[in-house]
Amino acid sequence: MSHLYIQLYDVDSDSSVNSQELEMTSLQDGGPRESQPSTQMHEMNARTVTSRGRRASRRTTRHHGWCSKRIILAMAILIPIGLAAILLIVLLSTGVINTSTIVGTEPTSTDAFVTCKPNETRCDNGFECLRNQYVCDGNEDCSDNSDERGCENGCQLSPRHFYFCKNGDCVKKAWRCDRELDCVDGDDEFDCEHCNSTTEFTCNNYDCVPIQSRCNGVYDCDDRSDEYSCFHQSSDTTKYFYNSSYIDLCHTPDVAVSANRICALLGYRSDGAQSSPIPRDDSTKPAVSLSLWSETSKANGTFIVQPDFSCRAAVNLKCQSCGISTKQIWAAYLLGGVGGFPITDWPWHVKLTIGSTHICGGSILSDKWILTAGHCVASITNPSDIKVVYGTNRFDGSGGTTRIARRIVIHPQYKPTLYRGSAFTTYSYDFAMIQVDSIQYSARAQPACLPTQDDLISDDTNCYITGFGSIVANSQQPHYPKYLQEGKTRVVSDKVCNIQYKTTYRLDVPEEWLCAGYVTAGIDSCVGDSGGPLVCLMNKRWVLQGVVSWGSSCKQSIPSIYAKVSVATPWINEYTAT
Repeated sequence: MSHLYIQLYDVDSDSSVNSQELEMTSLQDGGPRESQPSTQMHEMNARTVTSRGRRASRRTTRHHGWCSKRIILAMAILIPIGLAAILLIVLLSTGVINTSTIVGTEPTSTDAFVTCKPNETRCDNGFECLRNQYVCDGNEDCSDNSDERGCENGCQLSPRHFYFCKNGDCVKKAWRCDRELDCVDGDDEFDCEHCNSTTEFTCNNYDCVPIQSRCNGVYDCDDRSDEYSCFHQSSDTTKYFYNSSYIDLCHTPDVAVSANRICALLGYRSDGAQSSPIPRDDSTKPAVSLSLWSETSKANGTFIVQPDFSCRAAVNLKCQSCGISTKQIWAAYLLGGVGGFPITDWPWHVKLTIGSTHICGGSILSDKWILTAGHCVASITNPSDIKVVYGTNRFDGSGGTTRIARRIVIHPQYKPTLYRGSAFTTYSYDFAMIQVDSIQYSARAQPACLPTQDDLISDDTNCYITGFGSIVANSQQPHYPKYLQEGKTRVVSDKVCNIQYKTTYRLDVPEEWLCAGYVTAGIDSCVGDSGGPLVCLMNKRWVLQGVVSWGSSCKQSIPSIYAKVSVATPWINEYTAT
């Protein structure tokens, strides 16, 4: 390689032999050799120049090779670094990489949080951006789950996942027409065509059964609502629902025998009923005959129902009234109110004890059955541990009568749910029936009426609650009263109640709950009142509309929850009407 670099140097300025020639000569000689004497001086000079040229060439070759290696090494290091720097600048400028996402860095202020696009929402952790359509869509997309918090109106951001209720609320689109009321007004179940109204009957649980199943004497709906409100008491005769209308109930021996049962199904007392025939002007007009199921072929139903086109007499049924009280309507209160009134004001109220310990209240429904809250007795394994005390307004039970529980029946849909871990417990279908030995009716012991289709309460209906519960709003240290307490309260609409419970606890109010209470008046049920009655005066009789169920605390700022009796009436009638 020396010939490539030799041109860079001059050996001697006065020499006629240039460096290129000397280098070539030296390469041709292959090294020093002997010459003729006449040319000795010239050869000596040539060797000297050539040797210098060789040393220079070697130095040049060694020096330049070392430099080139360093240059190549530097280029090998610097070029990738430069390209990486350029790539990083491009990525940062396009927003593909955000400085707040680099490992080992944390935002020390809101300025360090990632900046999201207009169509995005930033997660609460400040590191992530999420498209608006994924906010409140029922799926947790942010690593801190913040995209699913506070979603009462989340459908405003993500409408494709939600159904808009008429009141502005929204529910998951999958809940539309799912046979459950999720909107406050229930409009998520409107126009769903679950059942064909001309050929099918819609059960309370939104199941569909043939329209002929309505009041056919057989339970076709799982919730037995197809056999609810089949009887209707007119001014002179008793009617039965058949083929979409109420028609005369024919007077037959089986109907006469079943008078007490029919009265109970009408919401009256199940004793002392009397039936008599009322001649019909036209025996060919449609009527209904009822007969009892035989003991050998018990059916899952009430009566054998048959059309009768030769009925000569309809039945006139006289039922013993229920809900009779000496109560004079005036403003009184439970927690923070008064007591000491006679038990004849509320003769259906009973107290439940285990030994001498008060646990709950209850209501007389018939001479053998008491209605209370399911959670009061759900843990009881031996019914005889429960004592039912009635006919007294004193907490110690003096002056009253005691019956031992023979049987306890919990509603099949009863379900306790612990709210968010430990705050309090909510209850679904919070009902239980307690069977006792026969109760002797008197002015001090009377049954409350069960609601019928004509006794459905409306918003702001004034009602009363009674109980022996604590009169101090401290569940850890209850202070029980000496006398039975009463409290005037009002029913709160499902719509208002649902809004308040959604806002406060993010709870939906189901159909089996009844809300009642004066938020600002300090009137409320408390510890020990559970299972007691909420009764409303309707058609001059006291109708049991609710059972004290639960509340997050005494004197809470939102209405208390009662188990709605009307949803359980068919189930209750299985026991009281037999």
